[in-house]
Amino acid sequence: MPRVDIQGIRWQHYFPVTREEFRESRIMNYGNFKNLQIPHDPMMHDIIRPRTDAEFYKFLYTKERKKTRCWIYHPQLRNLVWATSKNDVYYPHEQVIRNWCPLTRSSRRVMELGATRLSTISAGSGCLMAGSCNGTYLFRRLAPNSPIVPGTITEDENGITNYIQIETGRSGESQAFISSNDKKARILNLNRLQITHEHAFDWAVNCSSISPDRRLLCVSGDAKDSLIVSADSGDVLVQLTGHMDYTFACAWSPCGRLLATGNQDMTTRIYDVRFPSHALAALPANLGAVRSLRFSDDNCFLAAAEPADFVHVYDVRAGGVGGREALLALTPPRAHDDSPLLVGPPKGEESADRRPGSSEGFEVEQEPGPDSFVQTSNFESGSTKPAETLRSFIIREAEAVGLLKKSRHHPGTSDAAGSSDRNLFRSQVIDFFGEIGGFAFSPDGSEFLFVGNADHKYGSILEFERTHSKLSKMLEDFL
Repeated sequence: MPRVDIQGIRWQHYFPVTREEFRESRIMNYGNFKNLQIPHDPMMHDIIRPRTDAEFYKFLYTKERKKTRCWIYHPQLRNLVWATSKNDVYYPHEQVIRNWCPLTRSSRRVMELGATRLSTISAGSGCLMAGSCNGTYLFRRLAPNSPIVPGTITEDENGITNYIQIETGRSGESQAFISSNDKKARILNLNRLQITHEHAFDWAVNCSSISPDRRLLCVSGDAKDSLIVSADSGDVLVQLTGHMDYTFACAWSPCGRLLATGNQDMTTRIYDVRFPSHALAALPANLGAVRSLRFSDDNCFLAAAEPADFVHVYDVRAGGVGGREALLALTPPRAHDDSPLLVGPPKGEESADRRPGSSEGFEVEQEPGPDSFVQTSNFESGSTKPAETLRSFIIREAEAVGLLKKSRHHPGTSDAAGSSDRNLFRSQVIDFFGEIGGFAFSPDGSEFLFVGNADHKYGSILEFERTHSKLSKMLEDFL
């Protein structure tokens, strides 16, 4: 019987090489697109290669046929798959946006694009929106017989719509957070179809992500550094450093404490927004740039998609195997740099009064002072110990409290640091073949993960189902 993988590829029957041999060749020969031809040596000491022995999601189903192949319209824009429920997955195919229903395993048309040159799509809060390469958009509500309404975001000749995120705003109205190539990030009120906020930057905005409390906006684009700005005023609050090329993906965790950025330098960086002067981790890709990032809505996982073949799922659960609490509790808030810092709560107030995930109670200080630092473990306020010493301290303290297994090497050696670093993040690598148009978690507790494969022959919507422990299954059966 020929060996068949999740895509139905019969390697022993059709191919002269094994899957493993083809995978090795693919990694060696795939051309990763870069804008900045600069050495990446300075960031190599930040790289953490996580464990890849997890199986958070198991393959469930795929249907390889023409109408289920996700199309890609721009080689750098890969946010073309969105799920509004476990049975409603939206993706583009040819000049149509379609809805894939895993329950009935069928696909139907939901939006005709006509002559629109599609660049990106978004779905959420009962709305569907398609952005174009010339600054226009198409909008419709996800209700039966709702009309398709055209509109204009910008008339700039370089007005490509790079990314759209649809969320419910603080007022309860649906809003679209739009990132454009004309160096602007905009907020569009979807009830009135009017732009309410417009923020200008020095570079093309490739992605912008709104915080859970809708007060802060992470803005990434044609620059090495990303920015955290006020969603209302556009004032720059924090600069996120570390990447070596242009950034095309960013995402806030549902709790509001973690922020991830994906870059063409082939890394995903995770920041604690309370202490953003340095990243908690830089996680490497296998093949190319990190084009798309999403947190699961239950705050358990962060998924990162490369341009082809690989989707990484990282465990960021509090108290889970990923050890996120070890990093959040033990990472000192500031090293020796003078970059802006989010600090909180304001002087004289208790942090317990601030609700989780809120940016209220944070203020920005440009100059370090005794009140700018948070006392953590054995470090004194205002510690300026080198980054490598801080890393060793984190590892040693995590081992002491049982969050990490003790290394057999001396804790001061680089081998010990590398061994323990691997335990800080546990991950699953979803491995297949084909260009990735996008992916989405289902919004109902992230029970499902959908990946849009754009391969001309094996393209389809790949469905994955979340795995649960035996104890979880017993509790579900009992309830």
